[in-house]
Amino acid sequence: VQGPAQRLKEYARQWAEQKGRPYYYIQSKNVRKEDLARQIATKDGISEGLVCVLAVTESCLSFRLQGYKDGPHLMNAKRKCLCLYFYGYSGSIVCQGACPDLLRRYIVNLN
Repeated sequence: VQGPAQRLKEYARQWAEQKGRPYYYIQSKNVRKEDLARQIATKDGISEGLVCVLAVTESCLSFRLQGYKDGPHLMNAKRKCLCLYFYGYSGSIVCQGACPDLLRRYIVNLN
């Protein structure tokens, strides 16, 4: 049985494949995702639509249960989670990212 995070990751990979665009897992922290997306767009001549999907493991704020005498408490914790970044062009390069491990979404305009 796949959880929501695994399903979203697989959907992102399949969607990129259907669009004929690359899906890359970035292992290095030294890679600038926006620069990589721009390089891919330039190399492939993309000026509209999906450029690529980038997956990267990042530190994220999450929660953990901490046991105390009066019972468990929910505490902030740093965890590693897989974040998906969908880069595309719509006038300027735009990135929509999702951290499926936390099921948290955000949109960032990159100019």
